[in-house]
Amino acid sequence: MILAIVALAEISAFAEWEEWISALLGIWLIIAPFVLSFSSQTHAMWTHVVLGVLTAIVSLWSVWDYRHEPHAA
Repeated sequence: MILAIVALAEISAFAEWEEWISALLGIWLIIAPFVLSFSSQTHAMWTHVVLGVLTAIVSLWSVWDYRHEPHAA
């Protein structure tokens, strides 16, 4: 739910801090099954891990792209 709210905020206007929060939420999705002890539920664990990896990669890519793209003054 938090990830969805942050994603909606990112759609309205780009802000680098929102991408960093998304990356942190992606990392949380990766480690949550192990911290919250539901890693024995294979489907839920892999869903969290895959979505976490995708979220973190896209968020960090967006930050990298923003920092390396020439912007109009």
